[in-house]
Amino acid sequence: MNEFQPDEPSITPRPEGGRVSGCPDTPNCVSSESPYAENKIAPLQVGSTPEKAFECLGTIVAGMNRVTIIKADRENIHAEFRTLLGFVDDVEFRMDRENREILMRSASRVGYWDFGANRRRLKEIKKKFERECG
Repeated sequence: MNEFQPDEPSITPRPEGGRVSGCPDTPNCVSSESPYAENKIAPLQVGSTPEKAFECLGTIVAGMNRVTIIKADRENIHAEFRTLLGFVDDVEFRMDRENREILMRSASRVGYWDFGANRRRLKEIKKKFERECG
């Protein structure tokens, strides 16, 4: 196992107003808020009550492999996923009650390429969310 363990969060600053961060112009990040089409991913649509949907999402994220939940409350989840090589990806979710959706972002802390890992992760979460959280 690689002993590399960066301790700095993603270099993209957190936005104000309950949004998730966008992405830098690199292929190792996907976000509901990205200004770049190639980094954009659709938010999760909330069909049930926001509280139930977000609690269900938290259960899905917490049950995934190599994850550490850094912060979780009724409207935000920040998690770290460690790759098989020991690199850390930051993942965040924020409830947007007004639009009945959950914004999401997944980004590598270091490097330029992620070989699609962040997009695959969020797609996997989306699939489970749609199946389990109604």
